[in-house]
Amino acid sequence: MSIVTFALADAAAEERYDGFRDALCDGHARRYAMLYKGADGVRCQLQNSGRCLDPDTPWHMVRFLVEPLFRFDDATEWVVLLPVETWKQRCDEALQQSMADEQGRPWSIILAEALAGEMAGRPHLKITR
Repeated sequence: MSIVTFALADAAAEERYDGFRDALCDGHARRYAMLYKGADGVRCQLQNSGRCLDPDTPWHMVRFLVEPLFRFDDATEWVVLLPVETWKQRCDEALQQSMADEQGRPWSIILAEALAGEMAGRPHLKITR
């Protein structure tokens, strides 16, 4: 499996998403983080992260979560679904790091930046405008 990229309005979006989901899930659910890049850098969409992508999750459900990020923020460049098996552990680690962070960054930004730094070497789904 590799990095799959397509535009939200791409005619082949559902087909490309289905291929990614099938390769990622391989018959079982996988946790993911939803990252997005906007004017303030990379952020983690916390309310939609840590959930599971099931083998039968249809494209319209993912589109329902992703589309508002583009509609309500013109600066959003992309949204990524990045598989993260250790979601709770990653949140706990980011919280610990935030307590000693010299820049005073909140844990959510520390988490988003760490996950974004891992994107290049890991399979993920990237949706653009």
